Amino acid sequence: MQHWQYRVGYRTYTKSNGEKGTEYGIVEAFFNDKMDEIIDLLKEKELLVEDQSAQVVLLEDYDLQPALIMKQDGATLYITRDLAAALYRKREYNFEESLYRPELVSPRATRYY
Repeated sequence: MQHWQYRVGYRTYTKSNGEKGTEYGIVEAFFNDKMDEIIDLLKEKELLVEDQSAQVVLLEDYDLQPALIMKQDGATLYITRDLAAALYRKREYNFEESLYRPELVSPRATRYY
C-alpha cells in the first residue's frame, strides 16, 4: 500500500536570495461551493439535527460533543469545509483509507472539534 501526504493551503516563504515566494495547494475557498452537498448528505442520512436553531451532528455514542455544522445564521464552520474536502479527496483520489489530522494544519485546530 502506498502512503502519501497532501497538505492543503499555501505558505509564504523567503527564498535564499531574499525574494518572497508562495507555494500553493488547494486552499479552503475551493471547498466553499461544496459544503451544501455535505449538509444535504447529512440530512439525507438523518445525521443532522437542529439544536438551538443550529445544525449539529450528535456524537454522544462516541463520547464526543456535538459537531456544529451550521450556525444559527446559516454560516458554516471549519468542520463543514473539512468534510467537503474529505469527500472531494475521496472522489478525486479514490483512496482506501484517509487519516485526518487537523493539528498538522494548525496546532489550534483540534479545539474546534
